[in-house]
Amino acid sequence: GILADPRYWALLAANVLLMAVYSLWVNWTTVFLVRVHGLPQAEANYRFAWVPPIFATLGGLAGGWLALRWSAGREDVTPARLRAILLASLLLLGGAAAPWAPGPGWATVFICLSFFACVASSVNIYAMPLDLFGAHRAAFAVSGLTAVYGALQGVFSSVTGRVVDRYGFAPVCVAAAVLPMASWAVLQLALGRAGGRRP
Repeated sequence: GILADPRYWALLAANVLLMAVYSLWVNWTTVFLVRVHGLPQAEANYRFAWVPPIFATLGGLAGGWLALRWSAGREDVTPARLRAILLASLLLLGGAAAPWAPGPGWATVFICLSFFACVASSVNIYAMPLDLFGAHRAAFAVSGLTAVYGALQGVFSSVTGRVVDRYGFAPVCVAAAVLPMASWAVLQLALGRAGGRRP
């Protein structure tokens, strides 16, 4: 069954590693702008915090488009998805610069880049169960991805709050920027040789 397939567990682990950056910005963008740049909460929301989710949507479209383009009609789309995830993970490294941005506008640019690249990667991870396990088992696999993201949210928010209170946003942003590379590495190790062949 799917629970005995190591590729399934690799997808779960990769999703946790990737979605840490999504959890950071979906929950903490306003707090970041207030704490790091001294903005009133209303101004942070009105001027900046609404912009990054737009780039998340664009990232989802871009990630799917890249996988489609790079697969070029091949039956096994997994190599194209891994390539798109690698590119997105490299872009996500730029998010580490957000705490050192010279102002809230530039910080928002880095947050937008993170949102864009994260969802470009995520859309490919969430599509992989259909590629790997077929339509009859994809729903179970995707529900597992959703479940581990929910668990991550609870743990990540608690840890982030403690780290931010003690050390500021810099270590959280750096960690969140690096973890997607580990996400790609997990998938590359699990799927790079096996590809998208269904058991």
